Amino acid sequence: MLDENFISASMYEESQAELRALQEQLQGARSRLETAERDLRNTVITAPLDGIVDQRHVGVGDFLQTGQPFIRLVSGDRLRIHLPFPETVATQLSPGLPVRLSAPFTPLDSIAGEIREIRPALSTGRAVEAIVEIDNPGQWRTGGSVRGTVVLAQRRSVMVPEAAVVTRPAGHTVYLVDGNRVLARQVTIGRHQNGLVEILKGLEAGQKIALDGAGFLTDGALVSIAEARP
Repeated sequence: MLDENFISASMYEESQAELRALQEQLQGARSRLETAERDLRNTVITAPLDGIVDQRHVGVGDFLQTGQPFIRLVSGDRLRIHLPFPETVATQLSPGLPVRLSAPFTPLDSIAGEIREIRPALSTGRAVEAIVEIDNPGQWRTGGSVRGTVVLAQRRSVMVPEAAVVTRPAGHTVYLVDGNRVLARQVTIGRHQNGLVEILKGLEAGQKIALDGAGFLTDGALVSIAEARP
């Protein structure tokens, strides 16, 4: 239009000045939009996992410092279990020890885990807390109670029913089945667990012993072996 004299040079320069001003305004608006979008993103807290807010540490209007926790988020899929222990066993606990866990409503079903870390237990009145993390078996709820058994050591031992070990003047005795007779064998016992007793000395694995009526037997007594019931 300038070349064809439809507008004057002054009008053209004025239009170019207005265009530059609008472009600067557009750039400023875009910058303000980016700042507003960044500020908006900073107002949204994205959790690293699915779960529920178990505890809130701050209120509306509080100022937070960098690294300060403000909520505790718990997941229903991954559970963190706190097992309190007294100081008498604190020195025996360490990360990596195996743990068997059971819930009150399923006492016969146990879940295997291991100690992840050891922490001071200031709020429970106990010396330490063993922290265990497991995948939710499906029925356990956040905030529920569990029973935990820490395996401090493992060893292979001969275990027999407690009823098979009787007390005689010579000490603890079991009766080995030898054909149709029994032979008295003095043994050294160890730990008791779930109706079984550990034999530390005097009995080898695989040996056949008398159980029913063991308290009425004597060395060399005749016995009969009952057929196994189907």
